Parts: sequence; C-alpha cells; structure tokens
Amino acid sequence: MGETMGELGIAFLKLMKFENQEASYNSQKARAADMKNVATATVKASRLYRELNAQTVKHLDRSSALLTVQTLLTELSSLHSKAEKLDTASSKIFGGDRNRKGEELKEAIKVTEDAKSCAIREYERINVYSFFLKHIYISFWFVNLTPSAPQVDLIIHTR
Repeated sequence: MGETMGELGIAFLKLMKFENQEASYNSQKARAADMKNVATATVKASRLYRELNAQTVKHLDRSSALLTVQTLLTELSSLHSKAEKLDTASSKIFGGDRNRKGEELKEAIKVTEDAKSCAIREYERINVYSFFLKHIYISFWFVNLTPSAPQVDLIIHTR
C-alpha cells in the first residue's frame, strides 16, 4: 500500500510539474498548486504506511520471540517436574528402565535450556534493535551539485 501511494504521489508531482510548465491561465496555475498539495499529502501518507508496516513487523517479531521464550520456560518447568517425580519414584524402586528415562529427561532438559538461552538472546536482540530504531533515526539529504553526481550527506538525529 505504501509503495502504491508513493508511486501515485510521484505521478501527481510529474503531472503538477507539467501543468505548471504549460499553464497559461490562472485557473490552470491554481489547479497545479492544488495538485502539488495532493501529491505532497500522498507521498507523506506512503511514508506513514511504510513506517506502520515496519512497526507492525517489529511488534510481531517481538511477540513471537516472547512467546517462544515463554513456551520454553513452560516446557522446562514440565520437564523438571517429571524429573523430580521420576527421582522420587526411582528412590523407592530400582530399575534400569527408570534410569534410562532419567537420562533422557536430563538430556531433554539440557537441550531445552540451550534453546531457552538462544530464545532469550534473540528476544533481547530484537528489543535492543527496536530501542535503537525508536531513539535514533537517519535521514539523507540529497544536494545536487552536478546533474550527474549528487552529493549525499548522512545526518543522524537523536530523539
């Protein structure tokens, strides 16, 4: 949607430029001025749509990462409960099957702990990235010094 709005705004700007060049009556100049306002509003709306899409994706990423962490924490709690129950039961009765199950549970706990650590790091990375984007934004200023080689100045603003 944002891209389409941007292209529409650019088309309006081109039309406005053409009408300005070809205008011979005041009514045509007034229409060109109105066209410029519509074009500017359309381009601004496209930027808002793009920003909204970016914010939505970041929010979904953060929500997904948090859900993964919560799911792994729940799974770990369940595995620890099973391990405790198995330890309690195995202290009463000795058997090879319970030792094997205990080893399998310990391995599952280790794998789930590793997955939880990775998920927490990913969640923190997403939060740090979101914080960075929220507080620092970059804008480019294009200054045409020559028609063939525009100069680009990078300016970092903090909010």
